[in-house]
Amino acid sequence: MTPLAAFSAVHATLSDLLRVHAPQATLLASLGDEVLRVRADAAAVSVGPDLVPPDEWFDRGEMTWLTRDGSLLGLLWAESGVIPEAAVQVLTMLLAAARVDGTNRETEVLVTQLPVATAWLTSELAFRKVSRPFLELFGLSEAQVVGHGVQEVFAGRPAFLEVLSQAGAGRSVRLPDEQVRRAGGLVWVRGEARPYYGGPWRASC
Repeated sequence: MTPLAAFSAVHATLSDLLRVHAPQATLLASLGDEVLRVRADAAAVSVGPDLVPPDEWFDRGEMTWLTRDGSLLGLLWAESGVIPEAAVQVLTMLLAAARVDGTNRETEVLVTQLPVATAWLTSELAFRKVSRPFLELFGLSEAQVVGHGVQEVFAGRPAFLEVLSQAGAGRSVRLPDEQVRRAGGLVWVRGEARPYYGGPWRASC
């Protein structure tokens, strides 16, 4: 994946995480040589090279610094209400993983901690890491998934596998809607696949 494609994937992930953890918050995130302004309800916007909060962030609301090993990665601000600690932790983890000197280990930990059903696939469409909600959604164990190919885990779903193979070729795609049986009965699942860090697939219902 090119650096541009990787950064584009990070932009989308930051918005998704804000939507789940802190939908009313605004994030200033340092990525490469640019600083992004990110909200859950809008596309990420570049605001220049310097991580400087607007004056109104000092006048009202709550501002939290996102740091790792002494480096400032971002600033998270909400005009009203307390910023959840889960938002601080998961956004810090993603920004640390997205740094040029970040490690795959950081990204693997991030995927396992996401609050939505998420799978990180290799370029050969084998499962590398999955989140706990993913396993719960499909009634699978980690041993049944990690290290196995999608064609093995989801045999009998040809339309699903065909679309997922398109994502493996580097395209963002919508997965076919399907029903999954859970404790309370059948639920509809609508998922998508994007080329993040070598091809994760995130599904939500």
